[in-house]
Amino acid sequence: LRAAWPVHPRVQLALVGGPSLFRVRQRIVSDFTYAQEYPYDAAQFATSETLTATKTRIGFNIGGDAAFFFTRQIGIGAKVMLSRATLHLPIDEDREAEVEAGGLITGVGLRLRF
Repeated sequence: LRAAWPVHPRVQLALVGGPSLFRVRQRIVSDFTYAQEYPYDAAQFATSETLTATKTRIGFNIGGDAAFFFTRQIGIGAKVMLSRATLHLPIDEDREAEVEAGGLITGVGLRLRF
């Protein structure tokens, strides 16, 4: 969803927000082995087992945009948007990894009005 307000003939502000679809595919270490010897103050990595976990979830996004127009149709603008979702990726039957997807997006660019 997007709502825009012309606060001046040359300035326009907008708010955006709504659902976002996240699809995360991540390699995860599911098990590992190590070796250690007396006096047990150091461990040496030996092997690891990995798997690829995939999960899809709906999250959210929210943001804003501000534009300044030099002419009636051409201007410059800046935007900030935050999107986020928490996904639980399966490791095995008893364990899962919690992953935060999304983040902050910023941008500056050309704005065209028709």
